[in-house]
Amino acid sequence: MRSKHKCGVVLIILVLFVLLSCETPPPPPEPIREQVIREVITVVPSPPETLLPLTMSILQNLNDRNEKLSETIGHYQLLLFGRIFLEREFTERERSVVAGTARLERVHVRENITINDQTEGQGLSMDTVGNEIVISAGFENEDHYQLKFSTIAWEPESYFYLQYQPKDNFSPLSDEKGIIMYGGEKYTLKYSDDRRPYLLIKLSQSDTDRLKSRTASGRKVN
Repeated sequence: MRSKHKCGVVLIILVLFVLLSCETPPPPPEPIREQVIREVITVVPSPPETLLPLTMSILQNLNDRNEKLSETIGHYQLLLFGRIFLEREFTERERSVVAGTARLERVHVRENITINDQTEGQGLSMDTVGNEIVISAGFENEDHYQLKFSTIAWEPESYFYLQYQPKDNFSPLSDEKGIIMYGGEKYTLKYSDDRRPYLLIKLSQSDTDRLKSRTASGRKVN
C-alpha cells in the first residue's frame, strides 16, 4: 500500500511539474520611457520695412521734441525715387614734351553720372530757405557730391522734390529737364519720368497694445 501511495504522490508531482513547465513565461517588464519635454517658442516676426515718401509729418513723428530736425536727419536711411542722369562736357588741356618737342593737346571730355532709382542716400543737412525746407542728400561717399530736395514749409504731407533750374524751352516730351549743380560743377539733368524725383525713407511701422493701470493712493490733509 505504501508503495502505491508513494507512486501516486510521485505521479502527482510529475504532472504538476509538467503543467508548470508548459505555462507561458511572463512578459518582460516594459522599458522605462524617458519623458521628453519640448518647449514651443512662438516667434513673432518683426514688422516689414516699408519705403514711404519722406514728408515733414513723418520727420516730426520720428523726432524728439528736445532735438532739432537738422541734427537727426542723418540718422535715417533715405532713398531716391526716380532714376536721374547727369551730363556735362568740358575741355581739358594736356601739356607734354616728347623728344624736345612741346605738345599741347585739347581733350574734349563728356562726363556722365547715373543715380539709379532707389539708390540709398543720407541726409547731410536740413535748412529753411524762405518758405521751403531744404534737405541736402548724399548718394556717394564724398560729402561734396550732394543733391538738394525741398518741400513747402506749411504743407506737412508734401514730398521733398529734387531742386534744379528748369530748362527755358522746357518740353514735357524731352528727358532733358534743366541744369543742376553737383560736386561744384554744372550738369544737364535728365530723367525719364514725368514726375520730378523725390526722397523716400525706410520706415518700419507696427501696432502694440500696452495696458497701464494704477490705483490712486489717496491724499490726506494734515
